[in-house]
Amino acid sequence: MSEISKEVDPLDAQSQSRKSSQSSSTAESFEKIDRGKETETEGEENASEGDREAEQENEQRTEVEEDDQEKEQVDDVPKDPLYEDPHAHDQLKEEQKQFYTSEDARNAWSNLIMFSSAMLVLPLLTMFTLYHWVFIDHYHMPEDQAMFYAGMCGVAVVFVICGLFVWTAYNEEKEAERRLKLEKKDE
Repeated sequence: MSEISKEVDPLDAQSQSRKSSQSSSTAESFEKIDRGKETETEGEENASEGDREAEQENEQRTEVEEDDQEKEQVDDVPKDPLYEDPHAHDQLKEEQKQFYTSEDARNAWSNLIMFSSAMLVLPLLTMFTLYHWVFIDHYHMPEDQAMFYAGMCGVAVVFVICGLFVWTAYNEEKEAERRLKLEKKDE
């Protein structure tokens, strides 16, 4: 009995000390912080003038070094021909106007809408159709297996649509380059 009470007493003492420390007010904790700040400021006031001057010199030296490094980095940047030649910007705009006409912009928007709607509708339609009418009704597969195969077919349709989009974009770019070469030959 006495051994148990000895073991319990230290735990009770620890829990009581925790409770008393938790019940201390926040005002006391703020006073402790303020006291710590006062001692720090007293230590700073006692710092010698020589230390302050050395710190200022080091800061100035590092600022000068950083400025020099920034200047070197700016000098390493390659020059843009559009900034050097003011007429180059106008020439670039003219080439882009010839290369990308309003018809090309309409084609881009129509392709975006067409492929986006196909990306939404076709995989879902494929999954639904294959799940209900092919895998369940025709092959009499269990529902989980039918859903797995229908999902894989939906993913395959997404890959096909992405491939068609890339192929269409590539062909549009090739066609635009071909038209530009023909226009340059005619001139």
